[in-house]
Parts: sequence; structure tokens; C-alpha cells
Amino acid sequence: MQVKGRFLPEAPEAARNVVQGSGEMADLVRRMDWSRTPLGPIAKWSETLVAAVNLMLLSPFAGAVYWSSDLILLYNDHYRPFLAQKHPWALGCTGPEVWAEAWEQIGDPIRSAFHPGKSVSARAEKIPILVDGVMQDRWWTYGLNPIFESGNIVGIANPVVDDTAAVIAERELRRSREEFEMGMEAASLGMWHYNPETRQVIADDRMHRIVGSPKPNGEVAYWLNLLHPEDQERVAEHFRGVLAGKHDYDIEYRILRDGEVRWLRSKGKASQAADSPQELFAIVEDVTERKLAETALRQNEKLAAVGRLAASIAHEINNPLESVTNLLYLIQNSDSMEDVRTYVTTAERELRRVSLIANQTLRFHKQQTRPAMAFCYDLIGDSLAMFQGRVVNNGVTLEKRKRAEHPVECLGGEIRQVLNNLIGNALDAMPKGGRLLLRSREQVDPVTGERGLVMTVADTGTGMSPQVKERIFDAFYTTKGMGGTGLGLWISSEIVARHRGKLRFRSSDRPGKSGTVFTLFLPFGTCSATSGQR
Repeated sequence: MQVKGRFLPEAPEAARNVVQGSGEMADLVRRMDWSRTPLGPIAKWSETLVAAVNLMLLSPFAGAVYWSSDLILLYNDHYRPFLAQKHPWALGCTGPEVWAEAWEQIGDPIRSAFHPGKSVSARAEKIPILVDGVMQDRWWTYGLNPIFESGNIVGIANPVVDDTAAVIAERELRRSREEFEMGMEAASLGMWHYNPETRQVIADDRMHRIVGSPKPNGEVAYWLNLLHPEDQERVAEHFRGVLAGKHDYDIEYRILRDGEVRWLRSKGKASQAADSPQELFAIVEDVTERKLAETALRQNEKLAAVGRLAASIAHEINNPLESVTNLLYLIQNSDSMEDVRTYVTTAERELRRVSLIANQTLRFHKQQTRPAMAFCYDLIGDSLAMFQGRVVNNGVTLEKRKRAEHPVECLGGEIRQVLNNLIGNALDAMPKGGRLLLRSREQVDPVTGERGLVMTVADTGTGMSPQVKERIFDAFYTTKGMGGTGLGLWISSEIVARHRGKLRFRSSDRPGKSGTVFTLFLPFGTCSATSGQR
């Protein structure tokens, strides 16, 4: 539609005095040649029309006015973007002309506002419009309110909001929620939220099913009572630490569900808005099957360790037993009581050696369910006793240095398993001899500030390549071919982590400077580890 000739170069004085506002649309309304429209010149407008137009132009929200039964359109600056390429020719045109592409849908509501004169409103109604020559879906929230003059309806006020962005965002949010719910359901994950204002933990349906709680929400104490009694205080302390901002929520614990022990892992983060207490959002997963698999792997590794030790133990016991057999033969064929007493004393010494090896073996594999105090020389000594034969046969020089005096609280059998693995690996790396260094000292962890025991196992063997070092703690990764399970160091790292300790290493495979050093740090503080067999 033509625009030329519809607007005057300057607004008439009467228009400047009547039409209020300083925006583009106020200026266009003042300069519009209204004499060419059914409304006539501004100077002849009724007070009602002037008031309706000024109210619309000064409004901070998008709005339009449809005047007279011809539905002549006037609009403000905030409404202007809705018209796109139709602006400015739409000013002073009729509604059916301006919104021809949508009139079939919006015509009836607008006419209803005129006859019988009732207000009409809609929320997020889809009304496609023409934008730059292309039909686009748009969603509108609008009102159509009749304007009365002397008891007659003379126009319609049309406040409107373009809700397209909000509708699309809500759809995207709904789709994201559905995808999230599908993912959570597929992964069998539950979710819970702690509200610090109500002190309630609110769980979703999946969490409710996983835990088997009688009700889906309750105070923290209610949920703690659903846990295994031995884990309740540990989880409560971890929870308090999260709310204090010390760490994220990441913990494994047991529950009793229908008389069955189940393992759960819960992971989440605390969030805090300004001037409000910490809220906590977390997911929970039933990891019982994983725990059972890990237990089976640990048991397999322990059996494998027993198998590897069997040859060494048999060799250690065989030597004194052969000596006793030979001494018994000499006793049977000796006529000298002095010689017999000497032979008996030697046989007793050899049998005590067999007894010592047997006791050390039993202590090494003794199962513990509760942490106990242990000294480093017992832990190292019991583990080393299993390898005395290999040390001698491999031509390995053993160097020991003990500087630690205080005991550490731990599951002794598990720590011996770690040391057994480290010593065995060190000897494997030195088939043609070398130096094996076993040291202990007390040290403060530079990160946590905790004081603890450090045990070092070092060798001058072949060392590890960079590729091996990257995967050294991966499950099932081995450099020993059929002779290795690839579980030793993986399980060792798990054991150390349960003891709140650290297992570090450094290694070099450079010729002439090869070797590996493992350091095991165990804090002196109270041990929270529980047996991996439980």
C-alpha cells in the first residue's frame, strides 16, 4: 500500500496541541493526513477518541486502538514491531486490511467486542501472521475492550503481548524435562532436594522406589533412619559438611530395604541464592550390583594373590621341612647323644621357622570387619615374609629403613594386600636382581594437613613407559600377559581410598636410571573404612 502523500511534512498546530507523546508513533499520528480517512482531521476528533489515542501512545506496553465500525487502526511504538513490513502504511487503515492473513481467526473476537460489546481476552493464542512475505507462527496474549461514548461503543482498546519467545522456551523446557525424566528413568536414577527453610528432604517417585520409604518426604532424621545403622553417622557428617560449604555431596552408603542390604550412591551440589541458606539437589543410584561385582573381583584378586604366594610359601616351608627330614635320619643313625641333642635343637629351630611362616600367612589373610591399630613394621614384615624366597632367588638386595613409631588405624588384612601387591610387582620388575627398598616415616599431608604414616616400596627394576603409567590403575590392565589379572593396583587404589589415604607413584624406564617408587599414605585419624567383603 502506498505511504507517499499520507503524511504531512510538519504536524498541524492543532495536532501538536492534542496528541501527546514523543515517540515515532506520536509524531506519525500528528503528521498523518487524517482528513483522507473516515476519522477526519484531528481538530475534529471527539474527546473520547483523543483520550483513547493518548492513553495508548503513552502506555509502556504494546497497544492499539480500532476506531469506529470501520475498525481504523492506530498503534504505539511497542506495537509497531508486530507489523514488520506493514509499518507505517498500516496506520489509519482498517483492521481487515492490515491483518488480512489472520482476519478469519481474529475478526470474530474483534466484532464481538463491538457487538454486543463484551470484553474478550486470550492467553498465548496461536495466530500466524505475515512477516517479510513469510507466514510465521506467533503466540499472543491480548485483550479487546470496548470504548464507550455517550452509551455507544465507538472503538476497541487492544493491549497485546507477543508471547512467542516464552511459548517456545516453555516447549523447549518441557521437552528437556521429558528427556531428563526419560534419561533418569532409563538409568534408574532417583532425585531428591533438601529445603533448608522447611528442613525437609523431598524425593521423587524413583527415589521413593529405590529407598523403599513409606513416604516421599520428611526431615533429614527420617531419611537417616532408613540407612544401615553403621552408616548413619557417616552420612550425617558428610551431609553437614556439604551444607557448611566444605565439599560437594558424593557418598556411598547402605540401606535396609525389605530386610535386604542395598548399596546406594548419592551425588549432588549445594546451591545458595543471595541471603538464603544452602539448598541441596542430588541424584541417587542403586549400585548394589556394581558392589557385588567389585566384591567378586576383589575376591578373585585375593585368590589370585594366594595362588601367587603359594609357590613362595611352599618353597619357604619346604626348605626347613627337608632339613628336619634329614635331621631325623641322622638322629636315627647316630650313636652319640651329644649329636642327637644338637640335631634335635636344629630341628626345633627349623620347625619354629615353619610355624612362623604359617602364623604370618594366617595373619596376612585374616579377615577384619572393624579397623584396628597396626604398626608399620608388622604390616611390612608380614607382607615381606611371603617373598623371602623370591628375594634370595632373584638376587635382590633388600634395604629397610623404619622411622615411623606411631600405629595407624586400618583394616590390616587389606593394607597387607596392598603391600603384597606392591612388593610382588617390584620383584617382578627385577627378575635378574636389583635393590628393593622398604621405608616408613611419619608425614603431614600438604593438602589436607593430616598427619599420617607413609610406607615406601621402591625398586631398581625396568620401570614403566608413559603409556603404562597412564593406565596403571585401570581395571584389567596388565603388562604381565596371562600371568596377571590387571586387578591388583586397581583394587589397591580402592582400598587406599576407603582408608582416606593416597597411593602415589613415580617411575622411569630410562636405561641406567630405571625404577619405580610407590608411596602409600594412611592418615592417623579415625579410619572410616569397612571391609570390602561386607
